Amino acid sequence: MTRFYLYTFFFTISLFTNFLSAQNTSSAFNFLSIAPSSRANALGGVNISVVEKDLSLVVLNPSLLGKEMTGTVSLNYMHYISDINLGAALYAIPFLDRGALAFGASFLDYGNFKLTSPSNEILGDFSAKDMNFHALVGYDISERWRGGAQTKLLYSVYDTYSSIALAVDLGINYFNPYNEFSFSATIKNLGAQLKQFNDIRETLPYDFQIGVSKMLAHAPLRFSLTGINLLDYDDDFIVDDNVEIKTKNGFIKKGLRHLVFAGEFIPNDNFYFALGYNYGRNFYFNSLDSSPFAGFSCGAGVKIKAFDINASVARYNRSGTSLLITVNTNINYFR
Repeated sequence: MTRFYLYTFFFTISLFTNFLSAQNTSSAFNFLSIAPSSRANALGGVNISVVEKDLSLVVLNPSLLGKEMTGTVSLNYMHYISDINLGAALYAIPFLDRGALAFGASFLDYGNFKLTSPSNEILGDFSAKDMNFHALVGYDISERWRGGAQTKLLYSVYDTYSSIALAVDLGINYFNPYNEFSFSATIKNLGAQLKQFNDIRETLPYDFQIGVSKMLAHAPLRFSLTGINLLDYDDDFIVDDNVEIKTKNGFIKKGLRHLVFAGEFIPNDNFYFALGYNYGRNFYFNSLDSSPFAGFSCGAGVKIKAFDINASVARYNRSGTSLLITVNTNINYFR
């Protein structure tokens, strides 16, 4: 039965890889690339293989969701830049005998803007916001294999323009508790717009990712390596003025842009410190004459009674560093 699920998962990847590689339209709902998880933020912004009781991580890979997270509530807040803020909430319940369900929502609020005429006359104000309403399921296929899926209802509204889309994530995870080795694969944002901003249909920011994590046998250290954007190896970057940065690096440097490196110091169950490096993000910001520290991120977490409190900092934009805070708790503790 385990092989059946594995074959089905990788057949789905193969099928959609051929379909998505043929798409040449622009992408919408790019706010999905910002992970509403402090721990993931600290680990380079993307991590799909760390196995912990941190409910916020399952948004990046639904196969990390398990019955051990039943009753957990995860609340997340990020001050992005200026008046832009991100918020997310998630709650998990049991599903059958070997699984869990989770329900949540997230938003990215861009604040208010002045509405002006072509002659610069102020006509009023308008707002802009992205929202994601999602449900997840994780189920133990066997003792070490777990599968998961996530459905998303996406809604964006910018003044009088709006768009709606449906998307699905699929994930699979292998975890060996004896040597604490974890392997994961996910394919994200399979779906389409139901309503376009204008008459131009845009694709979703699809992605195929593979990740591994390993705890050292004789030291409280865990290392992770995550491959991202694996369906688009020869990717280029677009900057704010629509000037394309042609990436003429060699094969190795192109490959590095698809890798996220991370490490954690975990001396006990009540504390961790994490550090991440996203080479692709560093390349992008350095191409814009940004900070040489772009691409680096760090964070820490501490458990205080019933609360897991996590904080991380990372650079997602040219304007500065963003702070993300995650608080997890289990409501069963208070009963």
